[in-house]
Amino acid sequence: MIRTYLAVATMVIYIFLNTLFFLPLLLILDEKKGVALTKFVKKNYGRFVIWLINAKVDIEYKDYKAFEEISKKEPLVVVANHQSFVDIPLILGYLDINIGFVAKKEIKKWYLFNLWMDRAQCIFLDRSSPKEALKSFNEAIQFIKNGKSVCVFPEGTRTYNGQVGEFKKGSFKLALEPKVKILPVTIKGTYEIMNKNKFYIKRGRSIKLIVGRPIDIKELDKDELKGINSKVREEIVNMINVMTKWKMK
Repeated sequence: MIRTYLAVATMVIYIFLNTLFFLPLLLILDEKKGVALTKFVKKNYGRFVIWLINAKVDIEYKDYKAFEEISKKEPLVVVANHQSFVDIPLILGYLDINIGFVAKKEIKKWYLFNLWMDRAQCIFLDRSSPKEALKSFNEAIQFIKNGKSVCVFPEGTRTYNGQVGEFKKGSFKLALEPKVKILPVTIKGTYEIMNKNKFYIKRGRSIKLIVGRPIDIKELDKDELKGINSKVREEIVNMINVMTKWKMK
C-alpha cells in the first residue's frame, strides 16, 4: 500500500511540474506548435506512468501497414475496452496517434487548463440538458471532421470484474456521423495492476495492447451499421479470448 501512495504522489508531482512548465508556453505558441507540444507531453506522460508502475507493454498490430497509412492521413475513432485508470496513459504512451479524449464541459471553464485540453485535442461534452448535449455533440462531430482523432471507451466506465461490458451505441455516433474509420483496440492486463474495486497498484505486471484492423463504416451494410457497437465489442472480446494462452506474470 505504501508503494501505491508513493506511486500516486510521484505521478501527481510529475503532472504538477509539467503543468507549471508547459502551460505558460501555450500562451505564446500558435495552435500548430501548441498541439505538437501537447502531443510530446502526452506521450511522455503515458510512458512515465507505465515506467512508474514497472509494467512491461507488449504491442501487437493486426495490420500495421493499414494502421500507419490511415493514422497519418485521416482521423480515426479509437474504440477500446476500459479496465483501469492505467488505460489512458497506456494509449497515450504507446499508440502512435495524436489522440484526444472526451472530457466534461465544466473543465473548459478552468483558466489555462482549458487551453491545455484544447491543444491536447480533447472533446468537451455537455450533458446538463438535451439541448446542450446535442450542441456539444455536433461540435464534437465537427472536431473529427476537421481531422482530429479521438478515443472512446463505450462501456462508459471501468469494468468491475475484468470482463468487457456492454458497448453503448452513443459513442459510435462520433464515427458514424462524420463517416470516419473505427480502430478497435484491446487492452489486457491493466485490470490486474489497479482496478475499480480497490486502491492498490500491483507493480511489475505485463500489459497486452492489440491494435485491430481499421473498420471502414462506408463498407458496412445497414444491418452491420445498426449493430456496430456489438460488432466492435465482439471483435475486442475475441481478441481477449485469443489471449487466454498468454500468461500474465
